[in-house]
Order: sequence, then structure tokens, then C-alpha cells
Amino acid sequence: MPKIALSFVLYLLIFSSVLYAYLLFSAQWVHIANANLKELFKLEIPLLFLGALFLYLPSKNKKLLLALLSTATLLLLYIIFDLFYSFLMRSPQLSDFTNITLIWDFDPLLSLGAFALLFLLLFLLSYPLYIFYKEYGKKSFLRILTLKVSLLLAAFFYLQTPSFAKHLNKRLSYFHWSQKVTIQKSGRLSSFLYYSSQSFLAAKELQNYKNRDLNVTAELFGNFTIEKPRNIYIIALESFVDPRLIRGTAYNKDPLSEKLKPYLYQNNFSFVRSPVYGGDTAQAEFEILTGIKAFAKINSIEFNLFEGGHIPGFVDLLQQNGYKTYAAIAPSPIYFNAKTAYQSIGFDAILYLSYEDEKIFDSELFRRSLEFIKKKNPKQPYLYYNLGMYGHHPYKRDYEKRPSVIEVKHKDHRVKKVANMFHFRTDSLANYLKDLLAYDPSSIILVTSDHLPPLFDKGLNYTKDLHTNIAFMLVEGKPQNIDGLHYYEYAYKILSYLGKTKEFEALQAKSTSLDLYYKALSQTLRN
Repeated sequence: MPKIALSFVLYLLIFSSVLYAYLLFSAQWVHIANANLKELFKLEIPLLFLGALFLYLPSKNKKLLLALLSTATLLLLYIIFDLFYSFLMRSPQLSDFTNITLIWDFDPLLSLGAFALLFLLLFLLSYPLYIFYKEYGKKSFLRILTLKVSLLLAAFFYLQTPSFAKHLNKRLSYFHWSQKVTIQKSGRLSSFLYYSSQSFLAAKELQNYKNRDLNVTAELFGNFTIEKPRNIYIIALESFVDPRLIRGTAYNKDPLSEKLKPYLYQNNFSFVRSPVYGGDTAQAEFEILTGIKAFAKINSIEFNLFEGGHIPGFVDLLQQNGYKTYAAIAPSPIYFNAKTAYQSIGFDAILYLSYEDEKIFDSELFRRSLEFIKKKNPKQPYLYYNLGMYGHHPYKRDYEKRPSVIEVKHKDHRVKKVANMFHFRTDSLANYLKDLLAYDPSSIILVTSDHLPPLFDKGLNYTKDLHTNIAFMLVEGKPQNIDGLHYYEYAYKILSYLGKTKEFEALQAKSTSLDLYYKALSQTLRN
């Protein structure tokens, strides 16, 4: 026993020294490092100590090695958390594991890195068990394995209980307006457990709403009826960032195509608020197509919850008023449960371009989209939703078709990539708008970015908030000012050009109602 106690003390010394050093110096490369380590003693340090106890294994001959391996396990979990946050600027939660295989389709190199980290984590967890098996034999190994698996399962189920959430709420420094501050004050592990716990509780809450008598579309939009039907085009472009908003850059010429400027209000983009940064396009889609805030209460991606039941909201209102609804989708429908989600949205017909070219350039999306709607030639008014894929990380382009014409003074090579992509994208967008207005001059056209690309860190700064994106709107070809809108408010803005909207000012607040959010999601579930 004295030897085991000494071994455990050695382990704790190594563990605490390494984790302390990481907590202290990680501020050099990640924004969420805690400046005041004393605050972490409320919850994070006790949780880390429990993690250390869980990972600890005695050893006859390899005490130092096992201590280093167990310490490396928790350190790697911290590194994975920080990498995730650097990309998406939010805390991971358990539901994010359902999307891990999708990384391969976006970026194989990034995917290899992610799977290498997971393989390393698996090795760090399993190799100490192998050493223990060799030193103590099968019987002891099975006992310790059973104990650890039982503790892990118990922790997993306890995580889903209200009592765990209540305990967390007492000790966690939670700031509803900022995940970053919550993580800084409370720690990585504490925040991960908190947000995962909240999603479990919200999932249970969702079931309670299934049978509630609540008309979401009527609550959102009142008795609105369309008096001046116009065709509506919504064009959501992947990572559509204006490189002129990157701090400390200088260009040989304006990256914005001159052809697009006449379509912009006072020759400038409007600045709008996306629910996400760096990825998770489906969250932006949810807000645009429903008019409801994407709270990410149950899953980090609302679309992942959809089972095909019809969701109320913006598209539903249009359909009630005689609109046909169409979509042209560039990304593969395997992402974010898209096929089922679009079934719940209720599109009458969808053109999936990704079956032919997953990295399709915007101009090809636009060309095929126009062909599709002309072929449909609907007699009723319609909504036509276009979702792009080009511009996604890692910002690849065909240099033969689209050579560099924008030169940039900036040490980060990605700025030049993004600036040239922006030039060609705005040029092709201007051509599409010209053709679209020639075909349908009285239409409403909304063009918006889905989110910013995962570019910005301590070496590359954006002049605005990381949820601030660019967008613009045309009504009968005339630019409109949509500055300051959240994506879930697009619906109200579009509808204001279709009929009387006296009630809208009072109703708009309902876009952020949790009651309507839960009820809407509950309707997507199959009985």
C-alpha cells in the first residue's frame, strides 16, 4: 500500500504540474485561457482531480510511464477542446460526435488530423490498461475494466439528470451572453459538461411539447396574408466573407467586382447577424427558412433532430398562402441530416447538384439554378432557395479558370486566397442577378453569407464581431437596407414587401421564444 500511495502522489504531482503549465501558457494560442486560475477551483479543478482518479492505474514497474500517459490523456482532451473552439468559437458537446465523419467530405487533410487525434486518445486510454493486464493478470484486469466502464456509464446517465444540472448551476460561472466568458471563468471540462447536460434536459423537454396546443406559424406571423405575391429568391453563400473587413490588409485593387456594386445599398453590403461562426451552415439555414432562432438547445445542429414531420414557420406560411417552394443545393445532402430536414421544411422540389460536383463553383450553381426554375415555370408564386458550397475551408480554387488577380499585402497567405475567391464570386453573382432580374424583374432577392470562414485568430483579425456577416436585398431590382437583421428576422423583412405588417413589430420578438422553438422542433418528430 505505501508503494501505491507513493505512486499516486507522483502521478498527481506530474498531472498537476503539466495541467497547470498548460492552463497558464495556453493564453498564447487560444482566446479562452483563464487569466485567474483561482476561479477554476470552484469546479474545473475538482473535475480534473476526479478525471485523474478515474484514469489512475497502479503499476509494479512502470509508474512514471503510466503517470505520463494518464496526464497526456487529459492534456489531449484539453487540446482537442481548444482546437474545436478555434474553428467554431463555441464549446463542443456530446452531440457533436454525430457529425465527426462529415469532416472528411469538407477537408480530407483536416479529417486525417481529427482521426489521428482520436486514435492517439484511444491509444492513451488503452495502453495503460494493457500494461496493467500484463503486470496483474486477467482477473485483476477484468475487475478494473468493469469498475471503470461502470463508472463511465454511471457518469453518462447522471449527466442527463436534473440533479446534475442543478449541481452544475450552483458551482458554474455561467454567462448566457457569451460562451467564451463562461469557458474562461469556469474551464473547458466544466463548460463541456454543462452544455452537454443542457442539451440532454432540453431533449426531454421537447417531448413535453409534442401534444401542446400551439400554432407556431400563427404565433410568429399573426393573421398575415399575402396581398402582393412576388417570387422570392434566397441565395445563401458558403463562407462569403468580404476580405476588405480583414484588419491590416492592402490590395492592388478592390476585390469586390464592379459589376456587383449597383446591386448594393449605397454601394455597400448590409451587416447582418449569423447564429454561427466558422461552420454549422445548417444553423443559418434553420433561422432563414423558419424565422425561429437556432438556440442549439438539444443538439448543436437543429437539423440533426428532424425526422421528416412538417415544421411550422416562414416556409410553412408561404405554402399556406399558395406558394410553391423549390431549392437548389450544392453541398451533399449527407451533411447535417439535410434530406430529412428539407423534407420537414417542405420543399416541393429540390435540385441536388453535389451528386455531380461536390466542389461546385458558384457560377455553376447559378446557371443550373436558373435552368431548373425556368424548366419548372410555375404558375403560382414561389420561393426559390439556393445554397452554395464554394468558398469552404480550405479555400481551394481552379487557378487555370480563376487565376490570382488580387495581390495582397498581408503575412497570412489565406488572405490572398479569400480575396481572389471573393473577386470571382462577386463577379459571378452579379451575372446571376442580371439574368435573374431579366427573367423575373418584380422579384425579391436576398443574398447572404451563411457564416464567416474559420479564419480569424490572434494573427488574423476581423474588424467586426465574428457573427457579423454580409448580405443584401433587392426588391424589383432596387437595393434595400437590411443592416442589423438577425437571420431569423429575414422572414419578417421579406414578408413586409408582400402584405400589411402592422402586427410584425410586436410579433418579431416571438422569433426568440423558447416555447415556439420547442414546439416547432417537436412537430418534426414522427409519432
